[in-house]
Amino acid sequence: MTYFAPEPGQHLVAAGLEPGRMSYLAVRSAPMGAVGLVGAGLDALVSYTATGRGFVVPFATGSRGWSQEQWNAAVVRLAEASSMPVVP
Repeated sequence: MTYFAPEPGQHLVAAGLEPGRMSYLAVRSAPMGAVGLVGAGLDALVSYTATGRGFVVPFATGSRGWSQEQWNAAVVRLAEASSMPVVP
């Protein structure tokens, strides 16, 4: 189980993610599928928010500093990667 192990977070930081919440969310969303490193922090947050078990979009964008345009681009990027319909 990697949830409590420090190594996954260390690997993500070495790959370019910011330590803390960004790598935490990336590790938590890993079971949902690969998102790549471009926009990985935002993609992880969008994926996590889409589960309905965490943040709501206004809080997620406002508290993390992502613009609505960046959020919508991540939604489209994730939908295209998974062949799911786009519903920003």
